[in-house]
Amino acid sequence: MTKKRGVGFTVVELMVTIVVLVILTTLVTVRLKSTQAGGRDQERDIDSTTIATGLEVYYDNGNVTTYTPKGYYPGATELNAAAALSPPFKEFLDGVSAASLTAPDRTINDSFGIDPNYASAAVGANTDGSYSDAQVRPLLVHFPYLYQPLRRDNAFCVNYIDCVKFNLYYLKESTDEVVKIRSKNQ
Repeated sequence: MTKKRGVGFTVVELMVTIVVLVILTTLVTVRLKSTQAGGRDQERDIDSTTIATGLEVYYDNGNVTTYTPKGYYPGATELNAAAALSPPFKEFLDGVSAASLTAPDRTINDSFGIDPNYASAAVGANTDGSYSDAQVRPLLVHFPYLYQPLRRDNAFCVNYIDCVKFNLYYLKESTDEVVKIRSKNQ
């Protein structure tokens, strides 16, 4: 008499199938996270370019509301005052949408700003007055889009008077690279 063999799967076959599924799921998850980081990086790049363009328009036109003449960028004082407005920064970034001022996974209130310690700490480690990568990294945790107004002598600019250039920083998530956008007037 011959015995009939069961029609089910063996334990080895089940384990191999589970291992293959786990590997495929891991590969898809890693690829998805990489794609999402790239998308956020692209959004940051577009937003920072839009902000820089808005600052250049401010420089070219001045501001009749604040009596700021042409040829100056906003200083730290103006930026802090404009952050409290509703909508924020409308005073000197007129035409720049709130979406462009909002970093991925942030609100507008914690996306665009300046070094909060500018008044008490030395700013700028490079000869052109810009932050070094080591200086800017902790600041980019606080503000994903970091604005640095500069005077002619590359010192940090508190008031608009003599704010004739700027640097704008953001951090690329996928490569962990600090990106600096410089004003056209440098």
